[in-house]
Amino acid sequence: MQKIPEAVVAVCRCTQNKLQYGVEFQRVDAGTWRAQWAFPLSLKEAKFEGFDTTRIEGNIVYDPHFNGCLTCHEKGFTVCGSCKKLSCPSLDGEIFHCPWCGASGRVTYGKIAFQAGGDY
Repeated sequence: MQKIPEAVVAVCRCTQNKLQYGVEFQRVDAGTWRAQWAFPLSLKEAKFEGFDTTRIEGNIVYDPHFNGCLTCHEKGFTVCGSCKKLSCPSLDGEIFHCPWCGASGRVTYGKIAFQAGGDY
């Protein structure tokens, strides 16, 4: 029997206009997740499906067909150091401004760990 890969959906928010969308991540191995595709998702739908509580940790790789942020088309992610929520990686120079909580700071790089965004 073929093993079905583990996949999760997380809520992400555009840094430029604060619109949210869903991203499907598929587990590649114990420490790696692949961003598969992004799709329209309201916070109401995310909460109903439980996507607003998704948590993952590890390295992120990208499917070659990953479509990125639905509004600004960035194809990466930034996690806020304060609220730990996921957003696209648009920066103001070298500074990131979180579209969830409003915190700002310099971006650091490495493994990612986040709590999917929700209306809390």
